[in-house]
Amino acid sequence: MTAAGEQWEYCQVEIRLRNDLGTAGQIGMPALAWTYFRAVASGPDGSYIAATSREIPMASTVMGVDIFSTRRLPALDGMVEDLVTDLRRQGWQLLEYRGGPWWEKRLRRPFRPRPSRTRRLAQALRSAATRLLAGRSVGAADEKNGGRPGRPRPALREIR
Repeated sequence: MTAAGEQWEYCQVEIRLRNDLGTAGQIGMPALAWTYFRAVASGPDGSYIAATSREIPMASTVMGVDIFSTRRLPALDGMVEDLVTDLRRQGWQLLEYRGGPWWEKRLRRPFRPRPSRTRRLAQALRSAATRLLAGRSVGAADEKNGGRPGRPRPALREIR
């Protein structure tokens, strides 16, 4: 908390590896893997992924061991810069931090309660129902048949 009683949430950039080739690397065959970065945030509402970078093929898996470079390469450096730019657009502030690997960045922003998944779903359903009752399409649906080929739009009745 700040002196004014404001709560903060913090995030940290970390490097990750994704390998989708199953057991190929475990039986001795080299398998291509993808390197990416993500920002893991934590605050009063718990932890979540605040942002994720694009992925690039920069690693392999051999005999179940992940082999990848953590050297500061231009492609990786650009991925981290883009991720931090995305986070700053979301209101995150970059903090001065030295001590970890080159990609490790730490950020913070004032805490904003996030609506629960149930609440977000309820808001989306309420919006869709309002649009339907007003006679407007919900999405990119065809007005003549409600977005379904060969089916007429059902008659709408007011719900009381």
